[in-house]
Amino acid sequence: MYARSALDQRRMANRYRPYAMMLLGTVEAHLREIDGLISEHAANWRLDRLDAVDRNILRIGISELRWIPEVPPKVAIHEGVKLATRYGGAQSAGFVNGVLDAVFKSPSGAS
Repeated sequence: MYARSALDQRRMANRYRPYAMMLLGTVEAHLREIDGLISEHAANWRLDRLDAVDRNILRIGISELRWIPEVPPKVAIHEGVKLATRYGGAQSAGFVNGVLDAVFKSPSGAS
């Protein structure tokens, strides 16, 4: 996948690389389900109309919520909001917070 080759070209502390690779693998393995959850919980937004930064932050956050039990749900949501604040648009943090919180509170919820 393109993301893995892009990650290989990034400077990153060696201690972070295994988690980043595992996270990419998780997103890759569950992409269809993740995108379905985004579509379900991002009211009035089509997946293809979301900003790429917001869409990918949500993919990471949902992966952590659903399939990486070592990450507490509140941490996954908080980190997603921090990323959206730093890299997203003016409304991104609130949007990401709302979607991740809705996914967490849904019956299928966190892992």
